[in-house]
Amino acid sequence: MNRVNCPECGYIMDGASVRCPKCRFPIGKFSESGNAEGGAIVITQEEFSALKSEMTGVRPWYTEIKDKKLVRKIIPIIIVTIILCVAAAAVVLFADSGRRGAEPQVTEMKLGRNMKLNGINAIRVKTDETAPFAAVFRDTRNDKLMYSVMEGGSGTIFPENNEITVKDIEPVGYSGGYKVSYENVLFFEKRENIKNDNTGLYDCYLTVVVETDEDKNGIMIADFSVLSSYEKNIAVDIINGKGMLHRKISGLQSKIREAVSYFSPHFFIPSRQISESDYSLTQEIEMTISSENNGFNIKGEAKLNNEKNAVLFYSYELFSGSEMAGKGHSFVYSENGVCKLDNEHYIGKRINNISSYKVYFTELISLKPLPELKSASSA
Repeated sequence: MNRVNCPECGYIMDGASVRCPKCRFPIGKFSESGNAEGGAIVITQEEFSALKSEMTGVRPWYTEIKDKKLVRKIIPIIIVTIILCVAAAAVVLFADSGRRGAEPQVTEMKLGRNMKLNGINAIRVKTDETAPFAAVFRDTRNDKLMYSVMEGGSGTIFPENNEITVKDIEPVGYSGGYKVSYENVLFFEKRENIKNDNTGLYDCYLTVVVETDEDKNGIMIADFSVLSSYEKNIAVDIINGKGMLHRKISGLQSKIREAVSYFSPHFFIPSRQISESDYSLTQEIEMTISSENNGFNIKGEAKLNNEKNAVLFYSYELFSGSEMAGKGHSFVYSENGVCKLDNEHYIGKRINNISSYKVYFTELISLKPLPELKSASSA
């Protein structure tokens, strides 16, 4: 049997072969013409170049692999791998669709002993929901609400009292929203400094005016600091794209003048408008002016007709005779449809001679349940 060498790759083969079994070179054209000498095929450079161009695209991808048996082993593995990947993706999507329909649950609450704000231990919270949302908690000792932006399944509560324990914190509910940053918010401050004759210090009534780049209503979760005070996850009510944060600070006149306030927004929770038909007053709203601290207290009770747990917005207007002496808005928690008002307010300036006032509800944010698992840590 005549054996020849392939002029392309040197493979030794039967001289009667049409193509080289290794590189698919068309050797049969030369074998038929008898153009072979001593097992070697003799061709010119021009003929070789012509054949090379002719066979372009003929060679399949697997001919580069020397071991055809290896190819036959790899292909089933690749097919099985693809099937497993598709099945895993389907399981993840199915599980995720199931989670979207379920309410998030608190899986762990514990003191963050290495996290302190103004010397007070924070409380770390974990949930089984990784998507960002705003969670509302309550201090059961004084019914004060605390907010936390939950991201990646975890968040932080910063209580006012260092004596607090995890057992004093109760999950109230949650609401969706979206992140905001400095680019979405403009803020500036107004001040009124009044000397306190009893202490010789100055009381500064500070108002931080917050304006968003959208004409929306809701609650903005943010951080705020002035002088040595630093507050995290405070809630600022926004009406028609604007909100106000009132604080009273005291100190030496020079210190107050140099004090710089910082406002850092994080999260926005949209609200919806309500009318007088959505609630009824079960206790008349009363306002008490405090001459001692130049503030006022709003007290009353209302019943929501179609809501259980919600954050209810209200607006107030103060009048001195026929002239408006001040106005603002705030919010209060409504549990099982009952909203109890008992809030202290400042309007950023000293108020005198208030002859009448008006308080009315305007917006609300529905809170979905945020249950705590029985296995949640209470240490």
